[in-house]
Amino acid sequence: MSLAPLRGPEPLTPQDLAAGTAVRVRSATRPTERERQDGHRASVSVEYHVPVPGTAQYLLLTFSTPLAPVADGTAGLFDAIASSLTWTE
Repeated sequence: MSLAPLRGPEPLTPQDLAAGTAVRVRSATRPTERERQDGHRASVSVEYHVPVPGTAQYLLLTFSTPLAPVADGTAGLFDAIASSLTWTE
């Protein structure tokens, strides 16, 4: 699938999660004409870059949906899943 944006990525936004403050990135992609002929669809992805406590590392959570018409509702589901992340020792 082409990474040509359906529209530019939305601004990076801080997202307060139970696991800490993450950076949230939402983007959309659309298939090329050839990929559309092969049945590929536009998709929406949401990434959360979550700092791992006590390290300089990040955990990357990535969610995507091929259902662009309901992307806003699905992104809300992704937010709920990401918000459930907690760290244990």
